[in-house]
Amino acid sequence: MTALLSMTFIVLGTVSATASPTAQVIANIDYPIGIVQDSSGNIFIADNNRGELAVVPTSTGTLFGVQVVAGQKSVLSSVAGIYGLAIDTLSGSLVMTAQAGALKALSPTSVTVFGVAVPANTLTTVTSSFVDRGIDFDSAGNLYGASSSGLFVLPVVTGTLHGQLVTANTPVAVSAGSAFTSDFLADVALDTNDALYLSVMFGATGVYAMPVTTRTIFGVLAPADTFTRVVAGADVQNPCGIDLDDHGVLYIGSWGSGNVNVSSNSSVTLFEQPIPANVSTQLTSLNGFGNQGVSVNIDSSRVISGANPNTYALVGTSPYVVPTPTPTPTGSAVVPNQLVATGSTSSLPALLGIIMLTAGLSFLGIRKFQHRDMKR
Repeated sequence: MTALLSMTFIVLGTVSATASPTAQVIANIDYPIGIVQDSSGNIFIADNNRGELAVVPTSTGTLFGVQVVAGQKSVLSSVAGIYGLAIDTLSGSLVMTAQAGALKALSPTSVTVFGVAVPANTLTTVTSSFVDRGIDFDSAGNLYGASSSGLFVLPVVTGTLHGQLVTANTPVAVSAGSAFTSDFLADVALDTNDALYLSVMFGATGVYAMPVTTRTIFGVLAPADTFTRVVAGADVQNPCGIDLDDHGVLYIGSWGSGNVNVSSNSSVTLFEQPIPANVSTQLTSLNGFGNQGVSVNIDSSRVISGANPNTYALVGTSPYVVPTPTPTPTGSAVVPNQLVATGSTSSLPALLGIIMLTAGLSFLGIRKFQHRDMKR
């Protein structure tokens, strides 16, 4: 097909329960199949049709040796067949899948990625045979990827992953993914507990999860080291790009409808919309066809997603994730995903020897997050 899909990069304001989001165009992007954000808020986009690695930076300056302007799209490199994007948890480099399953890396400083020296600001091939679709790193630095021939992992050390032996810096098919060899695998994502999520766009459609230890995910019991469908294909039409925030909320880009759906293990409010627990819920409609890449930062305050003819950034307000209130024991109130309220009593000495006792001062604890870079 010679015609290119014209896509626009758009920033959305906070979405109410009934209103549609307002939008502001900031850059033109073509077919953004892979999206990832770094800790500085720079948005990297894999433009599959044009074969370009693009960035929409947060500030004016230099990225990977290229002059960039805040809020404007810049092309960092030409990469034929570029698809998946991820940020290496060990080296901090930006890695991407490319034509014929090649894995390439780009770093602002000279680093080593899976045993290969990557010079500063130089696009370097790490391996010529890995995967050709979505990728993501686990907390240990192992890279998982979806492919037309199955699910693969590129381990950083020799050992055992998901019950199978692996060799450092050598791609290997994940045996638990052998059931999907006849399906179209689109993307992968990992949560903070290193549970692996896999989107199947065609075939046995849905989102599958493989936890490290047996646990319940979105109301479904998921055994360890085994893929279990936790979001049915009937709930999300042709799931494509996926990503998770640090609360375990799963964001899914629907290729068929252009919607963004979310699934949560607990009842939350996202962009002022109530999201029930264990139910795949439409967060917003992007009014387009072919929702591709999805990326969310650690606290869900910004969600990036692409759907023909637009690419969107949903920007939330703090606190962005608010669980449904539940009874708490007497004493300090601790509610998951919310600010932690604690009570305290203190006394202050008055001036000139007059001491006035004061009580009931309370302080609001500040929620802390363990930082990690996000994908999709």
